[in-house]
Amino acid sequence: MSHIEIVTVVPCTNACRFCPQDVLAQAYGNNNPELDFYTFGLLLDKIPKDVGIHFSGFSEPFLNRSTSLMMAHAYRMGYKLSLFSTLVGLTANDIHFMKGIEFKGITIHVPDDWNFVVEDIDDWIVNFNVFSSYFKVDSAAYYIGNADERILKKCNVYKASDGCLTSRCNNVNPFVVPHVKRIKGKINCVSGGQAFGMLPNGDVVVCCMDFGLKHKIGNLCNDSWEDLFNSEEYKKITASWTDESIETICRYCRR
Repeated sequence: MSHIEIVTVVPCTNACRFCPQDVLAQAYGNNNPELDFYTFGLLLDKIPKDVGIHFSGFSEPFLNRSTSLMMAHAYRMGYKLSLFSTLVGLTANDIHFMKGIEFKGITIHVPDDWNFVVEDIDDWIVNFNVFSSYFKVDSAAYYIGNADERILKKCNVYKASDGCLTSRCNNVNPFVVPHVKRIKGKINCVSGGQAFGMLPNGDVVVCCMDFGLKHKIGNLCNDSWEDLFNSEEYKKITASWTDESIETICRYCRR
């Protein structure tokens, strides 16, 4: 199913090592740092009901205090929701507003000693277990480095495989994840070019790997959903899959 990833805040203060927030912040500039509930409602009305709404993208969703309200609204409107989160910023009020939502999938990124660290491990454990008691974490709850022993004893989590990290089309520091040499020949997009990302100001980029915001295909504040597919930038992206002479981030994608 095609989907759009909702970026609720820029930048993300988690500053995970494999998430190039410096690249994102520089490219995004001084635009709206947070998506507000009213704007979200207006933009949601432009998205077809058969398009999945993923609260994920370039940042931690719950760093925005309105995220749980946005989720509840989208669910009531009939959209299928997915969540990718570290649970940083999650509160009891968020869980209250989200009660009853049946997520299509939930992935939790667990703190560890290599990637990102939380101030209070015990508090995070409480959040995780309370959240898990209301919502089924059915996709994954994973850590990358070494997780705290308290987490391993009290939470149902697992260590991710060594190959889970990508260079995010060479946006990640090469000392963290080695960069990819330009891919030649015909390439295939795992999402079929239908996994967009929407930033707080309404800008839509073609892919969640585009932290440098090189491929903006429109802005839902002004454009329709159909306009995104008819934009010159979207046509350029799809043409680059067969035309090696066209330079796009797809040529550096190893997903």
